[in-house]
Amino acid sequence: MEKKEFLVVAGDFNGHIGKDIDGYEGIHGGFSIGTRNRKGRRLLEFCAESNLVVGNTWFKNKRKATFQSGVAETQIDFMLVENEWRKKIQNVKVIPGELQHSLLVMDVGKLHIPKKKQVLPKRLKIWKLRDVKIQQKFAEKMDELWMSSSEKDPWLKYKLCTLNATKEVCGVSKGKTPQGETW
Repeated sequence: MEKKEFLVVAGDFNGHIGKDIDGYEGIHGGFSIGTRNRKGRRLLEFCAESNLVVGNTWFKNKRKATFQSGVAETQIDFMLVENEWRKKIQNVKVIPGELQHSLLVMDVGKLHIPKKKQVLPKRLKIWKLRDVKIQQKFAEKMDELWMSSSEKDPWLKYKLCTLNATKEVCGVSKGKTPQGETW
């Protein structure tokens, strides 16, 4: 069953995860640049503990560098996605710009996020009381229940008799979801 939300953690993590996968199979896709540093290792450990994958590393794109300072280029901006949704990611690419940090864009396929089924409550079919014959049956049932009730509180007695008479004479609708499924 797919999860009900699509989580993306994106940002400048100031860590180099490097091009080697070693020990982070399933988290690191193998398409990265440079060598791993301490911050990059901590980022990969966080992903392992949180069931996340580094989206940038799963696609072989010409441009991988997300940060540029002078002639030096590095990859420190990443998009992290829950492992369960990894197959929905179609591409993560770097869009070069005038700033030091390049824009990082993720292409995502069609997400099917299931909606919660709303259950409508069962209701008394009081509209049946428009019929004169049903009104007579209802009055007879009210008298019968009123006489046989041992309830002392008159308001509670009236409530219980009215509800029970309505249920027996008019009936109760089936609860349904908005999709029309009965329960």
